Amino acid sequence: MKKILTAALIFCGALTASAQSKGDVRFGLTGGMNIANITNQHSDYRIGFNVGARLEYGFTNNVYLGTGLLFTQKGYEYELSVDGFKYEDKANPLYLQIPIHIGYHHNFGNGIGIFGETGPYLAFGIAGKVKVKGDTEIGYVEEKTDFFGDDACNVFDMGWGLRAGLNVNQFQIHLGYEYGITKVLDKSDFHNSNFSIGVSYFF
Repeated sequence: MKKILTAALIFCGALTASAQSKGDVRFGLTGGMNIANITNQHSDYRIGFNVGARLEYGFTNNVYLGTGLLFTQKGYEYELSVDGFKYEDKANPLYLQIPIHIGYHHNFGNGIGIFGETGPYLAFGIAGKVKVKGDTEIGYVEEKTDFFGDDACNVFDMGWGLRAGLNVNQFQIHLGYEYGITKVLDKSDFHNSNFSIGVSYFF
């Protein structure tokens, strides 16, 4: 875990160092709400969060690189109630995630502007649980297991993201969507899917 955090911080620091000598750069903090699910398993969306650091480096006056380091919580919820029997299955995996987006922003003046960006993301699972309880064929079950435990879900996730919103002086209000290209389980068709809404503040 320490090696992952160190490598990620070195990565962001290297971007900052090169950006200061080549063009405009701004660094800030970001956070927001996730509305996540795992596709193709008839589950419901689960509310999560994202929080972390944000870095933008301007290639030109309008085109920029958007990256950073995020702690983001994804997952799903599944509930079934039939003839008095109830079953619940919930997961809340937490990932350390780095987006690598290319974006375009347009300024209207007076600190107001709009932007849009897209690109891949890389994520590494660091924590999370799967909670199951309810009536099953073998009776009532209530258990909690690690989402990234042995022979469980893949630790590495890679996907594609979209992000757009409004710049207001040092603040940024944004909406986003991410779709995992890698499978959550090797022998499945399950993929991470996540809508997000948030606010960033740049120093």
